[in-house]
Amino acid sequence: MKRKKLCKHSGYTVFLITTVLITSIFAQTQEKFQIYGFSDMTISKCFPKENSFSYGVDKMDEKANFSLDHVNLYTSFRPNKHVRFLAELSFQESPVNYNNVAGTRIIMNSPFLNSDSVYTVAEIKAKNRIQRGITIFEWGSFSVERAMMSLNLNRYWNFSAGKFITPAGVWNVDHGSPVIMTISQPTQYSYAEIFPKSQIGIMEEGKIFLGDADLSYVVYLSSGRDNQSLYRPTDLSVGGQVRMNLPLLDECTFGLSGYRGKANIKLREGVITMNTVDFVTFDSKTVYEDSNVVNYHEKVYGIDMRLRKYNLTFQSELNYQDIDNNVLNGAKTGIFGNYYMLAYDAYKKDNLTLTPYGLFEYVKYYDEEKHPNANPYALREGYRKVMAGLNIRAFTNYGIKLEYNFTRLLMQDYSTIKRDECDIPGVGAQFYVAF
Repeated sequence: MKRKKLCKHSGYTVFLITTVLITSIFAQTQEKFQIYGFSDMTISKCFPKENSFSYGVDKMDEKANFSLDHVNLYTSFRPNKHVRFLAELSFQESPVNYNNVAGTRIIMNSPFLNSDSVYTVAEIKAKNRIQRGITIFEWGSFSVERAMMSLNLNRYWNFSAGKFITPAGVWNVDHGSPVIMTISQPTQYSYAEIFPKSQIGIMEEGKIFLGDADLSYVVYLSSGRDNQSLYRPTDLSVGGQVRMNLPLLDECTFGLSGYRGKANIKLREGVITMNTVDFVTFDSKTVYEDSNVVNYHEKVYGIDMRLRKYNLTFQSELNYQDIDNNVLNGAKTGIFGNYYMLAYDAYKKDNLTLTPYGLFEYVKYYDEEKHPNANPYALREGYRKVMAGLNIRAFTNYGIKLEYNFTRLLMQDYSTIKRDECDIPGVGAQFYVAF
């Protein structure tokens, strides 16, 4: 009887120890592995004038639009205090296709048949980009916004490798709808995309304390905009950012960003040469040739500032892109963009914050040498955009944004186009949640 009680007691002991161990391991795993994210849904409606120029350029109309703009999921794994893996996956609705192959050229050398024809055989691939009005969204099932492996040694030396959001300005990295004030980012980070949104490469970052101020810095080496192919070491892209946080006001931050890279997109054509052996037999040879479609060097500079005192916030960015187009004999083009935003927390409690805001943005396309084909936006000089709205945050996780926006396309020639035909007013509402 005693032996049975001992066995029964030992069984309970083993069960309790196993339960404690499993619970401990699960708790430690939860601390090391985290999942969080955000989602938003937008209702928008534009009111362009009838026969507006924007119908043909930006495919806008008067129809209301419901869109699921983001469902972003972050996963973070930190096995110890020095190592971390961070991934951001974004789910969208449907892919957009594009053609990146010129075709196959077949040359027939025969006394019976002599022809030189080009047959276009399109290779369709999913492209994670769709344009809605004057804003471009990353679109197409699942897209990897970032996937980084990081080694954090100390405050001075922190190395990362993988796909990272380009450290430029304020709103390129802080792109989540619960973080940004307006419904969408400034269009120089979407439609114009002066800085590359993301890159694949290696990065080093750190922070230096200068008295009560601190200076953070980032430098990186990458394959450039849209993950370009590297034909030689000089094709590598470089960039960085420096941010100074001063002990003034409630927040006083200034930043400088820079990027230098090369875009080189080629179309591959298969050239098939066929020689007659007899009436029914041909001897063929295939050679693949690459032709440059896009080939340019770019330099991008940016400066940003963010000031906050009490309930008032001012934020601004100025970005400038300079392009040397090698396909068009070195023709120089570029884009200048800047915006100014003012926001005020009119009502701020633990569970509710009401913040009216206003934003003005100006984007200018320029062509220094007046090359007729150098500027892809040759018909437009740029645009002005005004956004005004109310950001309502509830319980820190939920929010609603109500917004009026107005965009005016700036044309080079108004002789055949009326100015009001280039105006695009609209309204929108966005519901977002962070989880």
